[in-house]
Amino acid sequence: GGSNSLRGFTKDEISGPEGIGGESLSVAGVQWLYPLFAQLDGSIFYEAGDVYSGHSHWSLNDLNDALGLGLLVRTPVGPLQFTYGHAIGRKTGRFGIQLGTAF
Repeated sequence: GGSNSLRGFTKDEISGPEGIGGESLSVAGVQWLYPLFAQLDGSIFYEAGDVYSGHSHWSLNDLNDALGLGLLVRTPVGPLQFTYGHAIGRKTGRFGIQLGTAF
């Protein structure tokens, strides 16, 4: 979890079966950006993923997913993005701030 993977979860909230991480990771997401004003865009995103104890344990059955909204301000030093992701099926969510573009 976190701002570079599943934005509705904290950094180490998603872990493998032993509860301490894993050997493989799957993350997928889509984000729709739409213009609001001259230097301001809005976004809606969906992300899903999980951590696994090994490559042979990879499964799509128990993915963790998040849905969220964001605002993106285009600045001279790069995009400044404010997001809120809600972990689907949980009562938790996370606000995030990011400067620049993730690769």
